[in-house]
Amino acid sequence: VSHAPYAADPSPKTSRGFGVVSRRPRHSNAADRKAATRRSLVERGNSITGGKLNIDDDIKAIASFVDGQKLTAPFISLNGPLKAGYQNYLALLLIRHASTKIVISEESRKYFDECMSDASYALYLSIVGMYKPARLSLRGAIENSLRFLSNSEGISIENISVTNLFNAVESLDRTSLGEDSFKKMKKLYTKLCSTIHTVDINFMAQKIPLGSLIFHEEKEFQENISTFTQTMHSISVLVFVFLREVLPKLDASQQDFVNRTIPKSVRKAMLDCSA
Repeated sequence: VSHAPYAADPSPKTSRGFGVVSRRPRHSNAADRKAATRRSLVERGNSITGGKLNIDDDIKAIASFVDGQKLTAPFISLNGPLKAGYQNYLALLLIRHASTKIVISEESRKYFDECMSDASYALYLSIVGMYKPARLSLRGAIENSLRFLSNSEGISIENISVTNLFNAVESLDRTSLGEDSFKKMKKLYTKLCSTIHTVDINFMAQKIPLGSLIFHEEKEFQENISTFTQTMHSISVLVFVFLREVLPKLDASQQDFVNRTIPKSVRKAMLDCSA
């Protein structure tokens, strides 16, 4: 179900940007004129038929269109799929907070922060209906988590490809403690690349012009949040096994929250390893 912010105006109108020339009715007040400008921006992109182009008018229309946007979140509920995704996201955020209390290189810390930034964008964009950009951001979160893990272990990552980043992290001893999560992350990354690189028409967004960029479709929202949840869990587990010493830096309730996110098998393997 696509909800473009502005419906088509059936009345005659004139709009000169994007090559469309037609008649515009007189409007009784500024609000009507502004609404008509927004509608014309959406409609111009749908039917480029020739005529005089006016870039200045288009830029004004873009500004008016953006000013008139109202973001909504129709699929959020306390018992919905977003809850599990946010729990995994919060666990990673708590680990990041605790990591500020131990010695980590400034460069490594920046990669961790960028991973969290990408994850935040992925969550926000999925909620407001920008699904493909959300997946792009989520892919960035995986890449920066790999850079963080590699760099924090002293591996040079300058000009390194993502494939070699995966190989570098896979070669580290601690990765074996979260082996299942690492394998899952690789599969998720491949899945995200499929949609980002549009390897098939089924992965196309087909959202043009501006009026259709933000839309709400429950099935796609559910898919995005499912991928987000799994990605946050995989990253959390891997970062946890590399930064296991940070857990005591959190208070008791925060430690319990993080521990509930990490599989028992991983926590047991970590205990056996340190015994």
